[in-house]
Amino acid sequence: MRNEKKNMKVSNTLLDACYRPESLYQMRLMLAAIAQIRDGQKITSDTEFEITAEGMADLIGITDRSGSLYGHLKRATDELSRMTIKVKEYHDGRKRQKRYSRINVTSICHYDEGAACVIVQFGTHFVPYVAELRERYKLYSLEVGMRMRSTYGIRLYEQCLRWGFREEWEVTVGEFREMMGLQDRYPRIAELKRNVVDPAMRDVNEFTEFRVRFGQRKVGRTITHFQFAIETGEPVQTRKVKGSKKGKPDSRQLRIRELVLEAEGLDRLIGNGDDPSENERELMKQREELQRELDGLRQAADGT
Repeated sequence: MRNEKKNMKVSNTLLDACYRPESLYQMRLMLAAIAQIRDGQKITSDTEFEITAEGMADLIGITDRSGSLYGHLKRATDELSRMTIKVKEYHDGRKRQKRYSRINVTSICHYDEGAACVIVQFGTHFVPYVAELRERYKLYSLEVGMRMRSTYGIRLYEQCLRWGFREEWEVTVGEFREMMGLQDRYPRIAELKRNVVDPAMRDVNEFTEFRVRFGQRKVGRTITHFQFAIETGEPVQTRKVKGSKKGKPDSRQLRIRELVLEAEGLDRLIGNGDDPSENERELMKQREELQRELDGLRQAADGT
């Protein structure tokens, strides 16, 4: 396994691409291969990148290198071998003729049982989005990608990289679904937020240099847009907490602040009428669940 770069260049178009990884290890495998591309290196679909089980364990920061790790890598190999992405533009920003073009990420992805490693060769049309990039790219932290606990967190981190300079990313609910590759999953807004947005925001706020707050825009009674306020600061994992000898982040207080912001956003969306809509009733249930979690965390904080 070659030396990986801490920060790798990734095309803006790839960050904007529509796809949903089948597993977290699939994403980790792809990122570990991209990170081996040297700056300015010319690669083709025949260029091989090797990811060993031991190297993957080091990147993730796990000491348990039992059979479960090898099983994850074998399944991730199959997943990456059939992975496709939908892009709107060429790597240099030129628009494609169709609204979206589907691209194969790899040309070959093979698991070597004896050597306990994966061999990855990127697809011909995928290569320009990760190699020899001189413009229209962002620096992507391999460490952050490996720390994430959800694929949705990785995808939201990519949008923070893409749009953080504007300090806000607003997207229609339909475009958000498409970008995340959700198809018909989580049809209700409350389900979408609970299963996709919330875990993604927890990952980004805990593991990256970005601080994200969530909002929604309505047309009439219908939620049409998601809004993400993006602030850039010091990564949470590197902060020192006052009074903590080990220097670990106070995750409980961080979660309380996050819940308060979410509660304020929900309060703005829930109407004051006597006859709430179905969507407002869903938001009210979500608000009650959020309040219970918030009360529990505050009681625990008061007892420490």
